[in-house]
Amino acid sequence: MRINALLRADSAVTPDAMRRYQTDPTSEQTGFFLPAMLEAVTKASSAGAIDTAAVRGASLLREWDGRFTPANERAVLYDLAMEELTQRTWDELRGTGNLRRGATPSAPSSRS
Repeated sequence: MRINALLRADSAVTPDAMRRYQTDPTSEQTGFFLPAMLEAVTKASSAGAIDTAAVRGASLLREWDGRFTPANERAVLYDLAMEELTQRTWDELRGTGNLRRGATPSAPSSRS
């Protein structure tokens, strides 16, 4: 998604520009999910229904530039939050065991 956004913004792409695009550390996913996550923490905090660790985590993520660079610890925090969101969203479809991904329509089924 990020490469497509960069390509749409530049009508004369050079090989050097394409190299920069392919190594761009910005994620389009972050622009979609991060505002919603921060808003949810703000609402829960206002209602007194959230712990201080979540508020502190949101504070750190508000300071983040959204770039996934090796030295950026906030990127790790975002990834952990997304992993938790995914787990809590799809946990009822996983069944038993500690699977990272539940069954999807394209996944082979154990039923006959």
